[in-house]
Amino acid sequence: MKNKDLRQKSRVELEKMLKDLRAQLLEQRMARVQSQISKTHIAKKTKRDIAVVSTILREQDISEK
Repeated sequence: MKNKDLRQKSRVELEKMLKDLRAQLLEQRMARVQSQISKTHIAKKTKRDIAVVSTILREQDISEK
């Protein structure tokens, strides 16, 4: 995900993406606990993506005020 592309998305799209990313992170955590996942770095990338989307949503909140 590129920040430039994310900034062009609507607030509704970003909120949906954030919800999906959080669900994906939960699934990755469960798979890691059950030793079903060998690529643990994917969870780190998902956390980073969540942080980026959250930051962009926060920036939109501030700019609307």
